[in-house]
Amino acid sequence: MTILNRAGEVVIDPEHLAGLCIGSEAIDALDELALEAVPLVEITIPRFTDGRAYSIARQLRERYGYLGELRATGDVLVDQLALLARVGFDSFQLREDQSLDHARAALSSRLADQRVYQPGYSAHQHSIVELRHG
Repeated sequence: MTILNRAGEVVIDPEHLAGLCIGSEAIDALDELALEAVPLVEITIPRFTDGRAYSIARQLRERYGYLGELRATGDVLVDQLALLARVGFDSFQLREDQSLDHARAALSSRLADQRVYQPGYSAHQHSIVELRHG
């Protein structure tokens, strides 16, 4: 199992192996979760075309104020990494057939250069409107 953080570094930390694992269908149950003491929430993406994990991550960060690590697992492709990071994911467990080198390159270039119309969760990314108008 290979897990990358936003910087493209391999993360294998026993402290982060204990946490809460939720599926994409958990979006309706977020109100019942006690997240204050949970250091890691792992959200499983059943198929790369399923966008519910993006919504769950954004809600956990913005609505529920979750500050711990959010990890994307399941059918995670290199092409998704920048978008997953924009909604608040901190680490990514890639699908087995995905290249670790390509993932590192995607994280380093896409997160640094990305110009977007809508602001993301990350404080270091600003929308084009914010960049134009301060």
